[in-house]
Amino acid sequence: MVNVQSDRIWHEAHTNVDIDNWIEHIDRHDVSDHFAFLAERHATTMNGKLLDLHEWLNALDALTTSESHMMINDSERPSSERLAIATFLRWRDRIRSILEAYEKLPSEGVLIYFSEKLAVSILVAFRRIGSAIDLNNILAAPDPNSVFDPVLALRLARSDSDLDLIRRSLLSRHKLVIHRNVLTHVDRELEAGVFGPSIDTLFLNEWLFENRYESQRTLANVRYFEELIAKDLAEETAITGTTFLEIGSGNGLLTGSFAKNEAKVRRICAIDISMDAIIASHRNSASQRRLPQKGLIGDRSRYIVGKYHLDSVPTNNDLVVSNPPYVPFPEDKSILEDLHPLARATLGTSLLSALVSDSESLISEDGQLVVVVSEMAEPNLQCAVPKGIEVRLVVKREVPFSIGPLNRAPKVLDWLRNEQGLKHENGVDFHNIAIFLLNRKGG
Repeated sequence: MVNVQSDRIWHEAHTNVDIDNWIEHIDRHDVSDHFAFLAERHATTMNGKLLDLHEWLNALDALTTSESHMMINDSERPSSERLAIATFLRWRDRIRSILEAYEKLPSEGVLIYFSEKLAVSILVAFRRIGSAIDLNNILAAPDPNSVFDPVLALRLARSDSDLDLIRRSLLSRHKLVIHRNVLTHVDRELEAGVFGPSIDTLFLNEWLFENRYESQRTLANVRYFEELIAKDLAEETAITGTTFLEIGSGNGLLTGSFAKNEAKVRRICAIDISMDAIIASHRNSASQRRLPQKGLIGDRSRYIVGKYHLDSVPTNNDLVVSNPPYVPFPEDKSILEDLHPLARATLGTSLLSALVSDSESLISEDGQLVVVVSEMAEPNLQCAVPKGIEVRLVVKREVPFSIGPLNRAPKVLDWLRNEQGLKHENGVDFHNIAIFLLNRKGG
Protein backbone atom coordinates (compact mmCIF):
# COMPACT_ATOMS: atom_id res chain seq x y z
CA MET A 1 0.00 0.00 0.00
CA VAL A 2 2.78 2.41 0.89
CA ASN A 3 4.66 1.72 -2.33
CA VAL A 4 1.50 2.39 -4.37
CA GLN A 5 1.44 5.92 -3.01
CA SER A 6 5.20 6.26 -3.41
CA ASP A 7 4.93 5.18 -7.05
CA ARG A 8 2.31 7.83 -7.70
CA ILE A 9 4.30 10.61 -6.02
CA TRP A 10 7.48 9.48 -7.81
CA HIS A 11 5.70 9.53 -11.19
CA GLU A 12 4.28 13.01 -10.55
CA ALA A 13 7.63 14.35 -9.34
CA HIS A 14 9.43 12.72 -12.27
CA THR A 15 6.97 14.16 -14.79
CA ASN A 16 6.90 17.66 -13.29
CA VAL A 17 10.49 17.71 -12.00
CA ASP A 18 9.04 18.43 -8.56
CA ILE A 19 11.94 17.46 -6.32
CA ASP A 20 10.55 19.26 -3.27
CA ASN A 21 7.31 17.25 -3.38
CA TRP A 22 9.24 13.97 -3.56
CA ILE A 23 11.44 14.90 -0.60
CA GLU A 24 8.37 15.97 1.35
CA HIS A 25 6.83 12.56 0.62
CA ILE A 26 9.97 10.82 1.92
CA ASP A 27 9.79 12.85 5.11
CA ARG A 28 6.07 12.32 5.69
CA HIS A 29 5.40 8.79 4.40
CA ASP A 30 8.77 7.19 4.17
CA VAL A 31 9.52 4.67 1.44
CA SER A 32 10.42 1.45 3.23
CA ASP A 33 13.89 1.63 1.73
CA HIS A 34 15.10 4.51 -0.43
CA PHE A 35 17.77 2.68 -2.33
CA ALA A 36 15.80 -0.47 -3.17
CA PHE A 37 13.00 1.80 -4.42
CA LEU A 38 15.39 3.73 -6.68
CA ALA A 39 17.10 0.60 -8.01
CA GLU A 40 13.75 -1.00 -8.89
CA ARG A 41 12.93 2.07 -10.99
CA HIS A 42 16.34 2.15 -12.73
CA ALA A 43 17.04 5.58 -11.26
CA THR A 44 20.59 4.84 -10.11
CA THR A 45 22.17 6.62 -13.06
CA MET A 46 25.16 8.92 -13.26
CA ASN A 47 25.66 11.07 -16.36
CA GLY A 48 23.07 8.98 -18.15
CA LYS A 49 24.73 5.63 -17.40
CA LEU A 50 22.84 3.10 -15.28
CA LEU A 51 25.04 1.89 -12.42
CA ASP A 52 24.75 -0.93 -9.92
CA LEU A 53 23.43 0.34 -6.62
CA HIS A 54 26.77 0.12 -4.81
CA GLU A 55 28.62 1.80 -7.72
CA TRP A 56 26.07 4.62 -7.75
CA LEU A 57 26.32 5.19 -4.01
CA ASN A 58 30.10 5.20 -4.08
CA ALA A 59 30.07 7.66 -7.00
CA LEU A 60 27.75 10.03 -5.13
CA ASP A 61 29.87 9.89 -2.00
CA ALA A 62 32.88 10.99 -4.05
CA LEU A 63 31.09 14.25 -4.89
CA THR A 64 31.11 17.34 -2.70
CA THR A 65 27.77 18.62 -1.44
CA SER A 66 27.95 21.63 -3.77
CA GLU A 67 28.62 19.36 -6.75
CA SER A 68 25.62 17.22 -5.82
CA HIS A 69 23.35 20.28 -5.59
CA MET A 70 24.60 21.52 -8.95
CA MET A 71 23.61 18.19 -10.48
CA ILE A 72 20.17 18.36 -8.85
CA ASN A 73 19.63 21.82 -10.33
CA ASP A 74 20.97 20.91 -13.77
CA SER A 75 17.91 21.04 -16.04
CA GLU A 76 19.78 19.11 -18.73
CA ARG A 77 19.87 16.00 -16.55
CA PRO A 78 17.02 13.47 -16.56
CA SER A 79 14.54 14.20 -13.80
CA SER A 80 14.82 10.68 -12.36
CA GLU A 81 18.57 11.17 -11.91
CA ARG A 82 18.02 14.48 -10.16
CA LEU A 83 15.35 12.98 -7.87
CA ALA A 84 17.65 10.06 -7.02
CA ILE A 85 20.57 12.32 -6.09
CA ALA A 86 18.25 14.37 -3.88
CA THR A 87 17.12 11.13 -2.22
CA PHE A 88 20.72 10.20 -1.42
CA LEU A 89 21.39 13.60 0.13
CA ARG A 90 18.24 13.32 2.22
CA TRP A 91 19.30 9.84 3.37
CA ARG A 92 22.71 11.20 4.39
CA ASP A 93 21.04 14.04 6.29
CA ARG A 94 18.82 11.53 8.09
CA ILE A 95 21.80 9.39 9.08
CA ARG A 96 23.38 12.48 10.59
CA SER A 97 20.14 13.39 12.43
CA ILE A 98 19.82 9.82 13.76
CA LEU A 99 23.34 10.00 15.16
CA GLU A 100 22.68 13.43 16.65
CA ALA A 101 19.54 12.09 18.38
CA TYR A 102 21.21 8.97 19.78
CA GLU A 103 21.80 9.81 23.44
CA LYS A 104 24.68 7.37 23.98
CA LEU A 105 26.58 8.10 20.77
CA PRO A 106 30.32 7.46 21.24
CA SER A 107 32.86 10.03 20.12
CA GLU A 108 33.68 7.97 17.02
CA GLY A 109 32.92 4.67 15.38
CA VAL A 110 31.41 3.02 12.32
CA LEU A 111 27.76 2.74 11.34
CA ILE A 112 26.61 -0.09 9.07
CA TYR A 113 23.31 0.44 7.30
CA PHE A 114 21.62 -2.63 5.80
CA SER A 115 19.06 -1.96 3.10
CA GLU A 116 15.77 -3.67 2.42
CA LYS A 117 16.09 -7.35 1.43
CA LEU A 118 19.76 -7.06 2.47
CA ALA A 119 20.44 -5.87 -1.07
CA VAL A 120 23.33 -3.65 -0.04
CA SER A 121 25.20 -2.58 3.07
CA ILE A 122 26.68 0.87 3.56
CA LEU A 123 29.58 1.62 5.88
CA VAL A 124 29.75 5.12 7.33
CA ALA A 125 32.56 6.35 9.56
CA PHE A 126 31.35 8.99 12.02
CA ARG A 127 32.93 11.33 14.52
CA ARG A 128 31.22 13.52 17.10
CA ILE A 129 32.70 17.00 17.46
CA GLY A 130 30.75 18.80 20.17
CA SER A 131 27.14 18.73 19.00
CA ALA A 132 28.08 18.27 15.34
CA ILE A 133 28.41 14.94 13.52
CA ASP A 134 31.09 14.48 10.89
CA LEU A 135 30.59 11.65 8.36
CA ASN A 136 34.14 10.85 7.29
CA ASN A 137 33.56 8.34 4.52
CA ILE A 138 30.85 6.18 2.95
CA LEU A 139 31.40 2.84 1.24
CA ALA A 140 28.67 0.69 -0.27
CA ALA A 141 29.19 -3.08 -0.30
CA PRO A 142 27.30 -4.98 -3.03
CA ASP A 143 27.01 -8.05 -0.80
CA PRO A 144 26.15 -7.52 2.89
CA ASN A 145 27.84 -10.83 3.71
CA SER A 146 31.20 -9.26 2.94
CA VAL A 147 31.18 -6.85 5.88
CA PHE A 148 31.29 -9.79 8.30
CA ASP A 149 34.26 -11.56 6.75
CA PRO A 150 37.69 -9.88 6.86
CA VAL A 151 38.88 -11.49 3.61
CA LEU A 152 35.79 -10.45 1.65
CA ALA A 153 35.61 -7.03 3.30
CA LEU A 154 39.18 -6.07 2.42
CA ARG A 155 38.53 -7.00 -1.21
CA LEU A 156 36.04 -4.11 -1.37
CA ALA A 157 38.72 -1.47 -0.88
CA ARG A 158 39.47 0.66 -3.92
CA SER A 159 41.35 3.43 -2.14
CA ASP A 160 43.26 4.11 1.06
CA SER A 161 40.18 5.74 2.57
CA ASP A 162 38.11 2.64 1.75
CA LEU A 163 40.76 0.44 3.36
CA ASP A 164 40.79 2.59 6.48
CA LEU A 165 36.98 2.47 6.73
CA ILE A 166 36.87 -1.32 6.36
CA ARG A 167 39.56 -1.79 8.99
CA ARG A 168 37.66 0.47 11.35
CA SER A 169 34.43 -1.48 10.76
CA LEU A 170 36.26 -4.68 11.69
CA LEU A 171 38.26 -3.32 14.62
CA SER A 172 36.61 -0.20 16.08
CA ARG A 173 35.31 -0.48 19.61
CA HIS A 174 31.96 1.07 18.71
CA LYS A 175 29.77 -0.12 15.88
CA LEU A 176 26.19 0.95 15.17
CA VAL A 177 23.96 -1.23 13.00
CA ILE A 178 20.74 -0.01 11.38
CA HIS A 179 18.39 -2.55 9.83
CA ARG A 180 14.67 -2.17 9.28
CA ASN A 181 14.38 0.95 11.43
CA VAL A 182 16.17 -0.52 14.42
CA LEU A 183 19.48 0.82 15.70
CA THR A 184 21.74 -1.65 17.53
CA HIS A 185 24.84 -0.47 19.38
CA VAL A 186 27.78 -2.85 19.69
CA ASP A 187 30.50 -2.02 22.23
CA ARG A 188 33.30 -4.51 21.62
CA GLU A 189 35.18 -3.57 24.79
CA LEU A 190 32.33 -3.93 27.26
CA GLU A 191 30.72 -6.86 25.43
CA ALA A 192 33.74 -8.68 24.03
CA GLY A 193 32.13 -12.12 24.34
CA VAL A 194 28.74 -11.16 22.88
CA PHE A 195 27.94 -12.60 19.46
CA GLY A 196 26.38 -10.50 16.73
CA PRO A 197 24.89 -8.89 14.97
CA SER A 198 25.66 -11.55 12.38
CA ILE A 199 24.38 -12.09 8.86
CA ASP A 200 22.26 -14.92 10.34
CA THR A 201 20.49 -12.54 12.72
CA LEU A 202 19.92 -9.93 10.02
CA PHE A 203 18.62 -12.61 7.65
CA LEU A 204 16.08 -13.71 10.26
CA ASN A 205 15.15 -10.11 11.08
CA GLU A 206 14.56 -9.41 7.38
CA TRP A 207 12.29 -12.44 7.07
CA LEU A 208 10.33 -11.51 10.19
CA PHE A 209 9.91 -7.97 8.93
CA GLU A 210 8.61 -9.02 5.52
CA ASN A 211 6.42 -11.87 6.75
CA ARG A 212 5.14 -10.48 10.04
CA TYR A 213 5.84 -6.85 10.87
CA GLU A 214 5.24 -5.24 7.48
CA SER A 215 1.69 -6.60 7.20
CA GLN A 216 0.81 -4.62 10.35
CA ARG A 217 1.59 -1.31 8.64
CA THR A 218 -0.94 0.99 7.05
CA LEU A 219 -0.70 4.44 5.54
CA ALA A 220 -1.98 5.76 8.85
CA ASN A 221 0.75 4.26 11.01
CA VAL A 222 3.73 3.78 8.68
CA ARG A 223 5.43 7.00 9.77
CA TYR A 224 5.36 5.77 13.37
CA PHE A 225 7.28 2.64 12.47
CA GLU A 226 9.75 4.36 10.14
CA GLU A 227 11.14 6.56 12.89
CA LEU A 228 14.26 5.40 14.72
CA ILE A 229 13.32 7.16 17.93
CA ALA A 230 11.14 5.71 20.68
CA LYS A 231 7.41 6.43 20.70
CA ASP A 232 4.72 5.76 23.29
CA LEU A 233 3.24 2.27 23.44
CA ALA A 234 -0.52 2.10 23.90
CA GLU A 235 -1.67 0.84 27.31
CA GLU A 236 -4.32 -1.47 25.83
CA THR A 237 -1.66 -3.62 24.16
CA ALA A 238 -0.90 -5.06 27.60
CA ILE A 239 -4.08 -7.06 27.09
CA THR A 240 -4.48 -7.34 23.32
CA GLY A 241 -0.83 -7.46 22.28
CA THR A 242 1.41 -10.38 21.41
CA THR A 243 3.99 -12.19 23.54
CA PHE A 244 7.58 -12.70 22.42
CA LEU A 245 10.55 -14.78 23.52
CA GLU A 246 14.10 -14.73 22.16
CA ILE A 247 16.36 -17.60 23.18
CA GLY A 248 20.03 -16.64 23.00
CA SER A 249 19.48 -12.91 22.50
CA GLY A 250 23.09 -11.83 21.94
CA ASN A 251 23.13 -8.08 21.43
CA GLY A 252 19.33 -7.93 21.23
CA LEU A 253 18.75 -7.00 17.59
CA LEU A 254 15.78 -9.40 17.22
CA THR A 255 14.27 -8.42 20.56
CA GLY A 256 14.70 -4.76 19.69
CA SER A 257 13.16 -5.29 16.27
CA PHE A 258 10.08 -6.93 17.78
CA ALA A 259 9.76 -4.13 20.33
CA LYS A 260 9.99 -1.58 17.53
CA ASN A 261 8.03 -3.16 14.68
CA GLU A 262 5.29 -5.31 16.25
CA ALA A 263 2.15 -3.16 16.27
CA LYS A 264 0.91 -4.40 19.66
CA VAL A 265 3.35 -5.67 22.26
CA ARG A 266 2.06 -7.42 25.37
CA ARG A 267 5.20 -9.02 26.78
CA ILE A 268 8.86 -9.43 25.81
CA CYS A 269 11.36 -11.89 27.22
CA ALA A 270 15.01 -12.40 26.26
CA ILE A 271 17.35 -15.03 27.70
CA ASP A 272 21.07 -15.52 27.24
CA ILE A 273 23.79 -17.34 29.14
CA SER A 274 25.97 -14.21 29.13
CA MET A 275 25.38 -11.27 31.47
CA ASP A 276 27.08 -8.99 28.93
CA ALA A 277 24.65 -10.16 26.27
CA ILE A 278 21.64 -9.43 28.47
CA ILE A 279 23.00 -5.95 29.26
CA ALA A 280 23.37 -5.35 25.52
CA SER A 281 19.92 -6.77 24.80
CA HIS A 282 18.34 -4.48 27.38
CA ARG A 283 20.17 -1.43 26.06
CA ASN A 284 19.21 -2.15 22.44
CA SER A 285 15.58 -3.13 22.99
CA ALA A 286 14.18 -1.43 26.10
CA SER A 287 14.36 2.04 24.55
CA GLN A 288 12.60 1.13 21.27
CA ARG A 289 9.13 1.89 22.68
CA ARG A 290 7.94 3.67 25.79
CA LEU A 291 4.99 3.19 28.11
CA PRO A 292 3.01 6.38 28.71
CA GLN A 293 4.16 7.97 31.99
CA LYS A 294 5.82 4.70 33.08
CA GLY A 295 9.10 4.73 31.23
CA LEU A 296 10.67 2.23 28.88
CA ILE A 297 9.07 -0.84 27.38
CA GLY A 298 11.46 -2.71 29.66
CA ASP A 299 8.74 -2.36 32.31
CA ARG A 300 6.84 -4.92 30.24
CA SER A 301 9.90 -7.08 29.65
CA ARG A 302 12.04 -9.75 31.28
CA TYR A 303 15.76 -10.19 30.68
CA ILE A 304 17.07 -13.49 32.01
CA VAL A 305 20.69 -14.52 32.53
CA GLY A 306 21.27 -18.26 32.48
CA LYS A 307 21.12 -21.45 30.48
CA TYR A 308 17.89 -22.18 28.67
CA HIS A 309 15.53 -24.75 30.09
CA LEU A 310 11.77 -24.80 29.82
CA ASP A 311 11.13 -23.86 33.46
CA SER A 312 13.22 -20.68 33.15
CA VAL A 313 11.19 -18.91 30.45
CA PRO A 314 7.54 -17.98 29.81
CA THR A 315 5.56 -20.59 27.88
CA ASN A 316 2.62 -20.20 25.50
CA ASN A 317 4.28 -17.41 23.47
CA ASP A 318 2.91 -16.00 20.22
CA LEU A 319 6.39 -15.69 18.70
CA VAL A 320 9.63 -17.42 19.71
CA VAL A 321 12.83 -16.69 17.79
CA SER A 322 16.36 -17.99 18.07
CA ASN A 323 19.71 -17.95 16.30
CA PRO A 324 21.31 -20.75 18.33
CA PRO A 325 24.73 -22.39 17.91
CA TYR A 326 24.37 -24.64 14.88
CA VAL A 327 27.74 -26.20 14.06
CA PRO A 328 27.58 -30.00 14.36
CA PHE A 329 29.82 -31.50 17.03
CA PRO A 330 32.34 -34.10 15.79
CA GLU A 331 32.32 -37.43 17.63
CA ASP A 332 36.08 -37.80 17.15
CA LYS A 333 37.45 -35.96 20.19
CA SER A 334 40.93 -35.73 18.66
CA ILE A 335 39.53 -33.11 16.30
CA LEU A 336 38.84 -30.91 19.31
CA GLU A 337 42.36 -31.02 20.77
CA ASP A 338 43.79 -27.59 21.65
CA LEU A 339 40.49 -25.93 20.71
CA HIS A 340 40.01 -22.51 22.30
CA PRO A 341 37.09 -22.41 24.82
CA LEU A 342 35.35 -19.67 22.81
CA ALA A 343 35.56 -21.84 19.71
CA ARG A 344 34.20 -24.82 21.66
CA ALA A 345 31.23 -22.66 22.74
CA THR A 346 30.19 -22.22 19.10
CA LEU A 347 30.02 -25.98 18.50
CA GLY A 348 27.07 -28.25 19.08
CA THR A 349 23.34 -28.22 18.44
CA SER A 350 22.08 -29.05 21.95
CA LEU A 351 20.27 -25.73 22.42
CA LEU A 352 18.63 -26.06 19.01
CA SER A 353 17.45 -29.58 19.83
CA ALA A 354 16.17 -28.52 23.25
CA LEU A 355 14.04 -25.60 22.09
CA VAL A 356 12.64 -27.61 19.16
CA SER A 357 11.77 -30.47 21.55
CA ASP A 358 10.03 -27.96 23.85
CA SER A 359 8.22 -26.17 21.01
CA GLU A 360 4.74 -27.46 21.94
CA SER A 361 5.07 -25.75 25.32
CA LEU A 362 6.94 -22.68 24.09
CA ILE A 363 4.37 -21.54 21.55
CA SER A 364 0.68 -20.70 21.89
CA GLU A 365 -2.08 -22.41 19.90
CA ASP A 366 -1.44 -20.13 16.92
CA GLY A 367 2.14 -19.33 17.86
CA GLN A 368 5.32 -19.75 15.85
CA LEU A 369 8.88 -20.80 16.60
CA VAL A 370 11.29 -19.36 14.03
CA VAL A 371 14.95 -20.37 14.00
CA VAL A 372 17.88 -19.62 11.71
CA VAL A 373 20.57 -22.30 11.51
CA SER A 374 23.10 -23.73 9.10
CA GLU A 375 21.70 -26.39 6.79
CA MET A 376 24.42 -28.59 8.29
CA ALA A 377 22.26 -28.68 11.44
CA GLU A 378 18.98 -29.62 9.74
CA PRO A 379 19.24 -33.35 10.62
CA ASN A 380 19.60 -32.42 14.31
CA LEU A 381 16.58 -30.13 14.08
CA GLN A 382 14.37 -32.68 12.31
CA CYS A 383 15.20 -35.38 14.88
CA ALA A 384 13.93 -33.16 17.71
CA VAL A 385 10.54 -32.16 16.22
CA PRO A 386 7.61 -33.37 18.42
CA LYS A 387 4.68 -35.25 16.88
CA GLY A 388 2.29 -32.33 17.29
CA ILE A 389 4.55 -29.83 15.49
CA GLU A 390 5.12 -29.32 11.80
CA VAL A 391 8.28 -27.75 10.43
CA ARG A 392 9.17 -26.24 7.08
CA LEU A 393 12.19 -24.55 5.58
CA VAL A 394 10.94 -21.16 4.36
CA VAL A 395 14.07 -19.56 2.88
CA LYS A 396 17.83 -20.08 2.70
CA ARG A 397 20.87 -18.05 1.69
CA GLU A 398 24.53 -18.87 1.01
CA VAL A 399 26.85 -16.86 3.24
CA PRO A 400 30.49 -16.96 4.35
CA PHE A 401 31.16 -19.30 7.26
CA SER A 402 32.44 -16.42 9.35
CA ILE A 403 32.60 -17.73 12.92
CA GLY A 404 35.80 -16.15 14.21
CA PRO A 405 36.88 -18.74 16.82
CA LEU A 406 36.23 -21.69 14.47
CA ASN A 407 37.91 -19.99 11.53
CA ARG A 408 41.15 -20.51 13.49
CA ALA A 409 40.47 -24.21 14.16
CA PRO A 410 41.90 -26.07 11.13
CA LYS A 411 40.99 -29.58 12.32
CA VAL A 412 37.33 -28.63 12.81
CA LEU A 413 37.21 -26.83 9.46
CA ASP A 414 38.65 -29.85 7.66
CA TRP A 415 36.05 -32.09 9.30
CA LEU A 416 33.21 -29.72 8.33
CA ARG A 417 34.48 -29.57 4.72
CA ASN A 418 34.97 -33.30 4.37
CA GLU A 419 32.01 -34.61 6.39
CA GLN A 420 29.39 -31.85 6.62
CA GLY A 421 29.45 -30.20 3.19
CA LEU A 422 31.10 -26.90 4.08
CA LYS A 423 32.23 -25.27 0.82
CA HIS A 424 35.70 -23.77 0.40
CA GLU A 425 36.43 -21.42 -2.51
CA ASN A 426 39.18 -18.84 -3.04
CA GLY A 427 40.28 -18.94 0.57
CA VAL A 428 36.75 -18.49 1.98
CA ASP A 429 34.36 -21.05 3.48
CA PHE A 430 30.65 -20.88 2.57
CA HIS A 431 27.51 -22.59 3.81
CA ASN A 432 23.74 -22.18 3.54
CA ILE A 433 21.86 -20.64 6.43
CA ALA A 434 18.18 -21.50 6.54
CA ILE A 435 15.12 -20.23 8.36
CA PHE A 436 12.79 -22.92 9.70
CA LEU A 437 9.24 -22.19 10.82
CA LEU A 438 7.59 -24.45 13.40
CA ASN A 439 3.94 -24.34 14.43
CA ARG A 440 1.26 -26.69 15.69
CA LYS A 441 -0.19 -29.10 13.15
CA GLY A 442 -3.42 -27.68 11.86
CA GLY A 443 -2.56 -24.29 13.40
